[in-house]
Amino acid sequence: MNHEFQEMKTEINNLRSEMHCRFDNVDAKLEGIGLQFELTNDSRINDVGFITQ
Repeated sequence: MNHEFQEMKTEINNLRSEMHCRFDNVDAKLEGIGLQFELTNDSRINDVGFITQ
């Protein structure tokens, strides 16, 4: 029984680590999308002279 409990703890820790990696990947993708929109908006403002005119 103790051996089964240890195996279950190991599986839970592995799952936790996997989920952390997945969430880190999602966060990185969302951050990249946000930066992509910021750069697009900056280039539009600078190209068109939106603020300066």
